[in-house]
Amino acid sequence: MTIDGIYNSLNSMISIQQGEVGKEKASGESAESLSQLTDSISLSSIDPKLRSVLENISDQGGNVVDALEGNIDTLQEGFLDTLHGRLEDAGVNLDEKITLKLNDGDALELVGNHPDKETINTVLSENTDLKGAFEEIASQSELVRDIKNIRKVVRTRGGAAQYAEVAADTGSGQDAYQLSIKGSFSHFYFAKD
Repeated sequence: MTIDGIYNSLNSMISIQQGEVGKEKASGESAESLSQLTDSISLSSIDPKLRSVLENISDQGGNVVDALEGNIDTLQEGFLDTLHGRLEDAGVNLDEKITLKLNDGDALELVGNHPDKETINTVLSENTDLKGAFEEIASQSELVRDIKNIRKVVRTRGGAAQYAEVAADTGSGQDAYQLSIKGSFSHFYFAKD
């Protein structure tokens, strides 16, 4: 990958693969697809030099947030398709609300009760690609939230006190990233732990 300057469009520097992720309901095919998707747009896979360029673009008002939000949307779609397929295959009733989060041991877990709680926990524990994708979605979402908070502070020139106020207003801090689904509806969000 050659980067001529920091003014290049971010979309030409980061290739995001879009396709029919999760459309295959077979466990093996969707597991491979979700893992490949997660690996292809993982923050940890970004080269340190590219990370430096991204920071420069962000400092100069570039579209790093737009690129990260595109990554998040792509990962969320793949995650939801895969999760729905695996839960349906296991016989889980998706008409009941299901809320998931990462616990302190970094395992993806069900929050609250559900008639199929044991089956859901089994599906989650047996499918590490779901955990990996969820961690990546949460990491990139937190990064976007932090960049937006920093931009607010920079625009108002309020310093550390202003940043703390903005962070408190937007709910950053001791938050857990969660997903709630019910039927075909879903919502990813930060919630106080």
